[in-house]
Amino acid sequence: MRRTERYGIIAFAVIVAILIVYAGRLFFVEYENEKEAAKTVRENVGVLEALEAQDVEAVSQEVDAAWGNTGSFNFYFETHTADEIDASEYEDIFEGCVVMGDSITHGLESYEFLRDDQVVAKEGLTMAKAVSEGYLDEVAALQPEVIFLSFGLNDLLNYSGDVNKFQSRLCTFIEEVKAACPNSRIYINSMMPVISPMTDKYEYLKDIPLYNMLIWYDCTVYSVTYVDNSNVATEDMYASDGTHFKKSMYKYWLYNMAKTAYLR
Repeated sequence: MRRTERYGIIAFAVIVAILIVYAGRLFFVEYENEKEAAKTVRENVGVLEALEAQDVEAVSQEVDAAWGNTGSFNFYFETHTADEIDASEYEDIFEGCVVMGDSITHGLESYEFLRDDQVVAKEGLTMAKAVSEGYLDEVAALQPEVIFLSFGLNDLLNYSGDVNKFQSRLCTFIEEVKAACPNSRIYINSMMPVISPMTDKYEYLKDIPLYNMLIWYDCTVYSVTYVDNSNVATEDMYASDGTHFKKSMYKYWLYNMAKTAYLR
């Protein structure tokens, strides 16, 4: 065999080897990416399953213990029920506070429980739109001592109940709020339960208690406070759409936020 032919064969073999190695690396990278994605899904599902298995009261006590919320110095709300506090008091109780959220949050202003400088809300508002449309900037400009965030339902509808997308957006949003308002105490409301007919149309909204556990989990990770609203509303307080609320619900929600944040 001539030398040129031999070199040609060797060169061809080297090229083939390189192609095989390159293809192998592509396969490995793709495999690792898929494996990592699958791991993330398993972790998130595991978090939800673990939280679901916990007793709600135990979770609440754990949160209180982590934040030192023993209730021993929250004298006003320990000695006054929601029905004993006049609605006109809440503007003063929430002085220096801002509640940001969607159409449910907007009811705090439209029903005249709070002033317009204490509520930053819009119908259909999501966490992403709160940032992109300037609502978070508006809150930051007010320089509140305390921020209550009330999001989730529109985000779930936007993501069709996708757990990973919801959690990712929530974590990013918490970081964005903390960066924009570094001196504010941040409280994140749990989503209010949704009832029929809304749950008839969107089956995954029946799992709001599980999504709320995920919100609680992320609150502990980012050292912000979770506001448990699971027992705030009774069925007779819902509007006909099964999502929004009558005026009667709002004083109980305000009471729960104020008590959780030790506002008085």
